Parts: sequence; structure tokens; C-alpha cells
Amino acid sequence: MLDSPAMIVDFAESYSAARERFRQDVNAFEAGTGRRCTRAQHAIVDAEDLTVDVAHFEPREGRRLLLVTSGVHGIEGYVGNAIQRALLCGPLAQLAEDCGLMLVHAVNPWGMARFRRVNPRNVDLNRNFPAAGEALYRTPNPGYRIIAEALAPQGPCESVLASQLRLLAGLSQAVLRKGYATLKQALLAGQYDAPEGLFYGGAEPQREVRVFEELFTPLCARYNEILLIDLHTGYGARGQVQLLGSVTDPRESIGPEAGGALSPNSRAQGYFVTGDLVAFCRRTAKRIKPGGIFNGVVVEIGTTGNSMGSQLRDLGTLARENQMHHHGARTRAIERAVKSAYRDLFYPADLSWQDAALGGALAAIENLVSHRGFGAAIRR
Repeated sequence: MLDSPAMIVDFAESYSAARERFRQDVNAFEAGTGRRCTRAQHAIVDAEDLTVDVAHFEPREGRRLLLVTSGVHGIEGYVGNAIQRALLCGPLAQLAEDCGLMLVHAVNPWGMARFRRVNPRNVDLNRNFPAAGEALYRTPNPGYRIIAEALAPQGPCESVLASQLRLLAGLSQAVLRKGYATLKQALLAGQYDAPEGLFYGGAEPQREVRVFEELFTPLCARYNEILLIDLHTGYGARGQVQLLGSVTDPRESIGPEAGGALSPNSRAQGYFVTGDLVAFCRRTAKRIKPGGIFNGVVVEIGTTGNSMGSQLRDLGTLARENQMHHHGARTRAIERAVKSAYRDLFYPADLSWQDAALGGALAAIENLVSHRGFGAAIRR
């Protein structure tokens, strides 16, 4: 019996260390379970040793797949790495014989290596997946234009207080002009007009997205049922795990008996997100195999809080990090403060948070996998 979930694995402090430990644990899982693994490493950035690593353990017989992805938002991949490795360190050895397992490590390795959410072109990959085709990159977001200057000011990054006051003033004017619903949509959906702005979804599918599309598409023909778990950090109460997604097919039920009903999807809450990985996978799976079963769940681990104050502070942290990347900071002290706040937003160094995050994520994944009858038993 383990006293602490964080004792299962350590949390890496660099992309290269995280990748090496992931590869080692894949090897150990293969040796310990006898399941044959097909490995792949997809280079993403020319002249840099940055790869999307894939480990595919095909079932001995059967046509069901558990797919676990990490690092779509680069910096969030460190926690995703720890969760994926913890799953390999024993729990998934109990996976049913008719179930395959695929782990996709660091969908955005460039962002992970640099502790940023975006890729080298400032693209938020979770707004770049073309579920509805190339028209995605022409999706209008008129609300964003109203707040673009407040979210992505020109010039070196100022002190936290000065930049936060500037942001609040810009957002307040936008709410008075267009209302809160418009502002919410502007912030949470992707935007495709401002390449140096926040939540930029790009003008075309990115290399990372193409790599993922090429590895996911054949799975839809190979498997009759896919359970996708996409790992994220940032949103929600500190240390708490929230499951995000939606189910429209009764055969794809995930409810309270799976450890807590899925939170309503974005459209049910009055806004919609564009270009996310889970929606892309659902659309692709249903297009290739209409009668197949697909469940896509985001496991989101909170780092700061749900209050309006926390959300405004987090938005300021995002805006300052983006501004500093493009325009620098006025002082080294401001640069250090911005980097520290940004890391704490997505990868807190606090050991108690890491312990709660890992334990909560493992429990949530256990419930999801068990509920769908994949037969895994996570023993903590």
C-alpha cells in the first residue's frame, strides 16, 4: 500500500528528463506484462531533438482501446508525464486482454521544453484541430477584437500591478459595450486573426496536429470502442480533478457511477470552443466508424481556483507571459515574477499539490476505465 500517490513517480524538471523516464517506464511495462509495444517518435521541430512519443500496446485479441494523451498545452505535459508514468507503474497491468493501450506523450514538445502552452508559431494546439475542416481557420471571433489590445499590449511587460490594472480596464470596457456573454466567448473560443495574441488557433493545421491526425485516424478503423483521456492542468479548484466532456450516445454513458458526472460541454454553458483535440477525435471516429463507440474526456486538474478573482488573475498571468515572449520585460525582476506565476498556474512546484493532482487523476482514470469495462484496477 502506497502512503502517497506522488511516491509512485517523480515529477520531471525538464522535457528531456520527462521523455527519458517515459521511455524507460514503457520498456518496464512491456517487460512486466508481456504485452508487445509498438513505439514511434515523431520529430516536430527541425534541428531540435523534440519528439511526440507514442507507445501502442495492441490487445492480444479484441477491438477496444484506451488512449491517454498529454502535453497538448506544452507546459501541462509535465503533470501529464507523471500521470502517464504512474499508470504504467502497475495500474494498467490489470487492463483487460481485449483492450489495447496507447500513450501519446508530449503532443506539443516544443512548448513543454520551454515551459509554454503554445507551439513555436504561438499556436494554441487545442484550438487548431480541424474537426469541421479547413473552415476552422476562418472562424470569426468578433469579441476578441474588442479586447485584443488589453490581452496582448505592445511593448515590454510592466509590473504585475500595472499590467493587471490595464487588463481590468480593457475588460470592463468590453463588458459594458458587448456584455459578459460576448466576453466569455471571446476568451474561451479560439481566435484566428491575431498571430501574437492569446488563444491563437493558427491559419492552417500545425505539424503537431498533422502528426496526431496520422496516428489517430487508423485507430478509428482498427477499434470498435475508443476511450480517450486528455490530460490538462490549470482550470478549477486547486488540486481538484474535474472531468469535462459530453455524451450523446446512450451506449457511451459516463455518469455519477464513474466517479462524477461529466461537466456540461461548452455549448450547454452558452459558449463554444473551436479546434480542440477531443472534438476532432470524436468527429473523426464517428466519420470513419459511425457504429463505433467513442468517449472523449478531458481530465482537468485545478491549480488556482474557480472564483472570478482567480480567473482574472490567471488571465493576467497568461497575458503577461505572452507579452513578455514577444516584447520582453522592463526588468529582470519582472521577467522572473512572470515566469514563476506562469509555471505555478500550470505546473505548481508545491509537493502537496502534486500529490493531490496525481492521486486525484489516478482515481478519476480508474473510475472511467472501470466504468467502461476495460478491467483496470488502480491500486494505491
